[in-house]
Amino acid sequence: MLDNSHPMLSTDPEAAMRRILLAVAVSFLLILLGVGGLALSSLRGLTRDAASVRRAQEVKTLVSELMGALTDVETSVRGHLLTGQADFLEPYHQARGQISALAESVQARVLDDSVNLALTDMILLAQSRQEVAEDVLTTFQERGFVQAQALVASGTGMELHDRLRGHEAWIMERQNQILRDREDRTARTARRTMVLLALGVATGMAVLALGTMVLYRGLGERAAARRALQTSNSLMEAILAGTDYAIISGDEGGIRLFNRGAEKLLGYEAGDVVGKATADLFHDPDEMAAAARSLTQELGEEVKPGLEVFLARSRRGATDIGEWTYVRKDGRRVPVLLAVSPLRDENGRVVSFLGIAQDNSARKEAERSLVASREAMALAKHRAEEADRAKSVFLATMSHELRTPLNSIIGFTGVLQQGLAGPLTDEQQRQLEMVRGSGRHLLALINDILDISRIEAGELSLQARPMEVPDSLRRVASTLGPLASAKGLQLDLSMPPDLGRIRQDERRLEQILINLIGNAIKFTEKGGVKVQAVRRAGWLCVQVQDTGPGMDAEELEQLFRPFHQLDNGLARSHEGTGLGLAISQRLAALMGGSITVHSTPGLGSTFTLNVPLEEETVS
Repeated sequence: MLDNSHPMLSTDPEAAMRRILLAVAVSFLLILLGVGGLALSSLRGLTRDAASVRRAQEVKTLVSELMGALTDVETSVRGHLLTGQADFLEPYHQARGQISALAESVQARVLDDSVNLALTDMILLAQSRQEVAEDVLTTFQERGFVQAQALVASGTGMELHDRLRGHEAWIMERQNQILRDREDRTARTARRTMVLLALGVATGMAVLALGTMVLYRGLGERAAARRALQTSNSLMEAILAGTDYAIISGDEGGIRLFNRGAEKLLGYEAGDVVGKATADLFHDPDEMAAAARSLTQELGEEVKPGLEVFLARSRRGATDIGEWTYVRKDGRRVPVLLAVSPLRDENGRVVSFLGIAQDNSARKEAERSLVASREAMALAKHRAEEADRAKSVFLATMSHELRTPLNSIIGFTGVLQQGLAGPLTDEQQRQLEMVRGSGRHLLALINDILDISRIEAGELSLQARPMEVPDSLRRVASTLGPLASAKGLQLDLSMPPDLGRIRQDERRLEQILINLIGNAIKFTEKGGVKVQAVRRAGWLCVQVQDTGPGMDAEELEQLFRPFHQLDNGLARSHEGTGLGLAISQRLAALMGGSITVHSTPGLGSTFTLNVPLEEETVS
C-alpha cells in the first residue's frame, strides 16, 4: 500500500505542484550558488594573477628606469670629466632626484622575498654607485682631472655597475618567470572554470528538464506546468544574465540560446540571431575549415566544417576546449577561449550543443607584449654588437687607408728630393719639402686621432718591459734638439747617475715625453726648455719647464680636453689637433701615473710626468 501521508504522494494537486516547484527552485538555487561560487573563486584568482602580472611588468619597467638613471649619472659625470662643461651635469642632477623615487616605487611593488632581498642589495649598490660618481665629481672639481681620472681608473664604479647589471638581469628573469607562471595558471583557471560552468549549466538545465517533466507527468495540468516552466525560465535567465561569459546553445537548425554575455562580446542582439542564424555567423570560416582538416587527420574520419567541428570530440565523451576567433557584428576580430559540450536527449543522442566563451584579448595582448619585449631586447643587443663591429672596422680601415698612402707620399717625396728621378731646381726642392712636411704633419694628426680613439674604446694596451730611462731621455732630447736650435732656444737635460731602469712601455713613455717637450719648444719664443728627471718615493718624475707665455686658471681647466688649443694668438700660429696633451694624460693614467701642470701668465709653465717604478704597473 502507498502511504498517502508522504508529502510527495499527497492527493492535493496544488500542494504537490508547490512541492515540486519548491524542489526545482531549491535545486536551481543550489546550482546557481555552486556555479556562482566557482566563478567568483576563479575571478578572484584571475584578478590576483592580473595584479601580479601588472606588478611584475611595473617592476621590470622601474628596474630598467633605475638602471637608466644610474647610467645617466655615470655618463653625465664622465662627459663633464672629459669636457669640463657644466651642461653635461644636467642629466646627473635629474637622475639623482629620480633614483630614490624609483627605488621606493619598485620596492612598493615587490612581494617576493627573494626579489626583495636582491632589490635591497641592488638599491644599496645603486647608492654606492652614486657615491662613487659624487666622489669623482668632487675630486675633479677640487683636485683636477688627473686625480678624478685615477679614481675612475680604480675600477670601483665599473665593479659596482657590473654587480648592478647582474642584479638587474636576475630580477628581470624572476619577473619574466612570474609572468610565464601567471600566464599558465590563468589559462588553466579559465579552462577549468569553463568546464565547471558548462557542467553546472548543463546540470541546471537537466534539473529544469527533469522538473518540467515531473510536472507534466505528475499533475497533467497545463496551468501548473506553465507556471513551473515560467519559474524555471526565470531561474535560467538569472543564471544566463548574471555572467559575463558568452553562453550560446543551438543545433544544426540554428541558435536557440544567446545570453547577454554573448550580446556584449559579439555585438548582436539575441533577437537578431535566435532561430535566424547558426554559429557560422560569427566564426572565421578559414579557421573552421582548418580545424575540420585537423580533426579529420586526428580522428581518422571526415569532419566537415560546421557544427560537427565543435561536437566531434564531445561525441567521444570529452568537453572540447580551444582557442578560436569570433568575428563581431562590426567586423572586429576577438580571440576567445571556447568550451563546447553536447546536449543529449533521453536516449543519449546528441541533439544540440552548449558553448561557453571568454574574451581572450587580455591574455593575447600580454603574450604579444612579452614577445615584443624579448624582440626589442634582442634588437638592442644586435645593434650594440653591430656598432662595436663598425667601430673596430672603422679604426682598422682608417689605419690602413690613410697611413699607407701617406707613407707612400712621404717616401716618394724623399726619393724625388734625393734626385733619384733626375735633378731638381731650388724651387722644386722647396716645394717638395713643403709637400713632405705637410704629409708628415697629416700623418701625425691621423696617428693622434687613432690613438685617442683606441684609448677611449679601451683597445689600447701597454707592453711593459724593462727599459733604460737615461737612454730614452737622451733619444728624445736628440730628436727635439734641432727643433729647439732652429728657434734659437736652449734645450737642457739633467738627471742623476742612479736613474737606472724601470718597467714600462718604452715607446709610449717616449711618446709622452716628445709631446711635453715638443709643446714646450713650440710655444716658447725666447729663453729655453729645461728637462729634469729624478727618482722620488717610488716614482719617476720628469719635469719639463719652459719660459713661454704661461697660462691662466681658465686655460689650465681646458688644457687636457681633446681637440682643445689655447686661443691666445700665439697658439693659433701653430698647427696641431689639440690631442697631444689629452693622449699623454690618458697614457700616463694607463701606466698608473699622472701629469700635473703649474703655470703663471708671462712666466712660463712646468709640466711634470709621474710614473710608478714598481713592477706591478698596469699594462
